[in-house]
Amino acid sequence: MWDELAALQTAFLIAQGLAPEHALIDIGAGSFRAGMKLVPYLHPGNYYATDLQASLLWAGYTREILPAGLASRFPPQNFAANGDFDVSGFGRQFDDPAL
Repeated sequence: MWDELAALQTAFLIAQGLAPEHALIDIGAGSFRAGMKLVPYLHPGNYYATDLQASLLWAGYTREILPAGLASRFPPQNFAANGDFDVSGFGRQFDDPAL
């Protein structure tokens, strides 16, 4: 149900006010199930991701993002392995579409 859950996640975020110009941080991104829908929706460079396991992030990047031709919209510097929810290393503010 990879595609179905990703579509539900994306639809929910859009219903909550997510717009293409927003910068989104996907905490617990795993291998980018939601990212595969969100990267094309958001403006290039506006999807960021973190997960505890670097190997899972890299597996998703090489097996999902690269083959889909999405690397220019989601460069490797936009994801990081991090277990303490610290997103300051990205050097930017993330949007709260509900505000």
